[in-house]
Amino acid sequence: MTQNQDSMLCQHCYAWRCHPDDRFCGHCGDNLLQVQVSIEPVSTIYQGGKVPNRVTTVIRNVRGGLGGTHFFWRNQATEFEVPLVNLETEALNQPNEQESYATNSAELELDPAVPVEWFLMHQVSPDKAYRRAVLSCAIPQPHFALDKSECILLDHKGVLPLTLRHESGGRATVDNISVSAYEGAALNLPVLDPALFPFSLSEGEEQVLHLPLTDELLRVLQGRPLGLELVLAVHIKYLSQALDLPLKLRVPIPARPRLKLPEQVRALQGRLLRLPVPVENQGGETCRLKNVQVKIRLGPKKLCSGASHSSVQGECLPAGKTHTHLVQMELVDQEQEQPLAARRYQCDVQPVLVEEDLETPKQTIELTICAPKPYTGTVAIDFGTTATAVAYHPKGKAGQSPMPLSLSDQDHFIPTAIAYYLNEKDELQYCIGDDAIALLDNEQISDRVYLDNLKWQLDNTEPVLLPDGSDKLWEDIAVDYLKKIKEMIEEDSDIVAVVEQIAITQPSRFHPLLTRALNRAYYKAKFKPLAVSLGDKIQNDIAESWPSLITCLPLHDLKSFQDDTVGYQVLGDSTLIGQHAVLTYDVGGGSTDISLFLIAIENMATMQISELGTDGTGKEDHFFGNGFSALLFKHLWPACETWLIRQGHDPSQFPISLPWERLRPRADQIIARQNGRRCAAFILKHLQGDTGPFEQINLRLRNIGIWDDLENEELANIMNEIQEQFDRFLSQTRLTLEGLHGSAITIPSGHYNQGNGLFLNFEGFIKDFIESGSYPMFKRLQRLLHHSEVSDLKVYLLVSGRGAFFPLVGSMLWAHQERLRNEKEGKKEIQKVEQVRVDPNFAKTIVSQGACYLAKLPNVAPGITFIPRHLPSLCVQGDLDPTTGIPQLIPLCNGLPNPADSWQVAPYPLRPGYRLIHFNFYLSTHNKPVLSDEDKHLTELSQELELEPEIAEKAHIMVKAKAEDCLEIYLGKPSDMKQPDYDSWEKHLLGHYEITPGACV
Repeated sequence: MTQNQDSMLCQHCYAWRCHPDDRFCGHCGDNLLQVQVSIEPVSTIYQGGKVPNRVTTVIRNVRGGLGGTHFFWRNQATEFEVPLVNLETEALNQPNEQESYATNSAELELDPAVPVEWFLMHQVSPDKAYRRAVLSCAIPQPHFALDKSECILLDHKGVLPLTLRHESGGRATVDNISVSAYEGAALNLPVLDPALFPFSLSEGEEQVLHLPLTDELLRVLQGRPLGLELVLAVHIKYLSQALDLPLKLRVPIPARPRLKLPEQVRALQGRLLRLPVPVENQGGETCRLKNVQVKIRLGPKKLCSGASHSSVQGECLPAGKTHTHLVQMELVDQEQEQPLAARRYQCDVQPVLVEEDLETPKQTIELTICAPKPYTGTVAIDFGTTATAVAYHPKGKAGQSPMPLSLSDQDHFIPTAIAYYLNEKDELQYCIGDDAIALLDNEQISDRVYLDNLKWQLDNTEPVLLPDGSDKLWEDIAVDYLKKIKEMIEEDSDIVAVVEQIAITQPSRFHPLLTRALNRAYYKAKFKPLAVSLGDKIQNDIAESWPSLITCLPLHDLKSFQDDTVGYQVLGDSTLIGQHAVLTYDVGGGSTDISLFLIAIENMATMQISELGTDGTGKEDHFFGNGFSALLFKHLWPACETWLIRQGHDPSQFPISLPWERLRPRADQIIARQNGRRCAAFILKHLQGDTGPFEQINLRLRNIGIWDDLENEELANIMNEIQEQFDRFLSQTRLTLEGLHGSAITIPSGHYNQGNGLFLNFEGFIKDFIESGSYPMFKRLQRLLHHSEVSDLKVYLLVSGRGAFFPLVGSMLWAHQERLRNEKEGKKEIQKVEQVRVDPNFAKTIVSQGACYLAKLPNVAPGITFIPRHLPSLCVQGDLDPTTGIPQLIPLCNGLPNPADSWQVAPYPLRPGYRLIHFNFYLSTHNKPVLSDEDKHLTELSQELELEPEIAEKAHIMVKAKAEDCLEIYLGKPSDMKQPDYDSWEKHLLGHYEITPGACV
């Protein structure tokens, strides 16, 4: 029997050599020679106390010249060394050349009763101090286990019998077993009978132990529903450290649900009471919670009652856990059918259990119903692609950071999703967030329409057909969603007021048409955007790249918030006076927003923050959270499709619609959405998580340096190895999909290019990621960092957003830093870039919390000036305004598009017929709907065109960056008005615009 173990090329830094003759890593000096060694009879040398007469070591050359190197055995405990071979200069220099070398067991002083570990060491030359361990060999360490790790003491007979089993390893002599506790329990712990020791066990043998159950121990257990964690430390002869075996003891204590409510809560008159009720199980057994019931009374008179959503089977509430149930009930006197007056009431809250024999506690709290009045504090909303978050700051709370609002039972945010359905009376109803997602799995409601990705559909003019036969525009669907959000904000016990103004956020490079539609949706939902004074401008919205900036501003009232989000003062503690450069990099679910800031600090009360540049992606680009998932799915699904076909299935019978894609009201699309949620969950769990394969390959990629280069030979060299790593990582995974006809199928794991199941084509994915994500994002980063005002400064790269915690994003930014560090401008190196990452717990709420603080900045810190950079809009001149007679401006996009951007499109209906048409393009600095003297004229394109009526009325202006500083301008018409794929549109080239002369050549 032979066990092989390959040595790694560079165990310390993974910086692989460039030439096969290199013997040392140029990065860390490590030994780069690759050898394969094996030991006979086995790597553990002997088992069961039997020692072989000699140990044979086989050394095989895999890569590089081994001649002149030295191999020897080293006892790590005693540091004693036994030479194995000093290779001649010409020995083992060819690949696959191998030799065998024998060592007498006596030389290694092997004793069957003494656990020992030897390492085979490799030294390249005497003048190199570094020695690497190639392969270890030892008497196997003994492994013990108890027959049980948890005991419920049903009867108390004085002792607890336990069986100690020798699971594997060499024979061991147990000198003693001591008992200790994980927790600081105030008791004298039981002691095992000393007469039992010592005893010896070989592999497979057992020893019965008797643990005394003292009265003191039993009394302690009675007061610990979750039990007591003990540790049995097994002390083995010749081993310096004991083997710890955990043992949990507990006595059966019934479930004991307890309410954890404040003494007082508030609600808004004439609205709903939204009462989150935390229920903690303080007993030792699991119980099942049906719901939570609430009764409002005035003295003995009951006025109204309500309950949380009820479950017949009950929700499992394990011992020691807390679940929060949300009770929503109308504040109406059920007898008088009148709204409850604004005053104080008693509110009785009681959980209802499936187990009727268990005690159910009741807690009475004080409920204050408040008359409606405007909220005097500041509220900010982050209407995100995948989730929505809200933050608030009460007026007069100096020194307090903005707080996130709890929008659901478990989180501070809720999914940006809405579902329309028909109730029992065939009336159209809708719900949002987690309730909308849960509606997908509700088999009792067959006719429903589920929609998400609302923000990026605001300019979609195609109406959505609803279950009652009516239709709605996407803008009005967003209004319905925001109305529910408004109700939740106003009815929250921390607000309890009418919120009339709100600070709103949007992506940095949001299309002007989307911006206008978003603002209209807020107005229709009775939200008035808060006018924020920033610099000499009044802002109605806050760019999503700005808010995370507050994590590094040296302000006293933000210190605790900064400690939680980044953990330290980003700009330093001593040299704050002066200028600092901060680049915010927020990778959200549906967009990435970047801004470069210059912070000039005169003193701790006077500072100026200037936005020097901004950029971002969204919608058609793929560099954001949903884009990463979609890209992974693109390279994951072909293997699943191949497997389905080989198994005789039609892949179309297993439809998939990913969560951020649009859903149509058909039965097959309900199944498609359920399958899409499964696929997205699979990707998040097995690929994008902190423990996924991308986290494991991060070190490899980072030590390559600038790895995100399709011509990088080092990346190509490790591609197969990483593919194998992915195959191994996914080897135990399964993906279950629902079929159209009620049948489910489970796709097993497979291997690359074998068509036998689930696998990720890593090479295809990484090339796609580099081309569509990493390279375009570097160009954006490069353009911002080349700003002259920060060329001499260290730039703090402040990374936030849920998408930023995909491990590959961190590796990409690392590569970008290396590329910037290696660039030269004349003889001067590009400035140093230092990454700062926001804590994942604030990944979603940071935008709303930061926006809330920026909105109140002029009031709380008048010495701080925030000067945003306003992107001009690229516009095309339209018809005369019927009111003023001034030419209208039709916006195309914020700023000028670059090659990484998608098509910039705006409707441009024309009169039919043959005529000369002039197209004038402007940069509008004030973003008003009509032309002014301040707008910069860019170019005029003229063409004689003959337009048929169908083409003329559906005409659009289409702009796309052909190259850096080169715009192509088309007149286009949708081939299918339901098809948003601009590449498929019919187009006629009008001409080019060169931002810099010669750019289009």
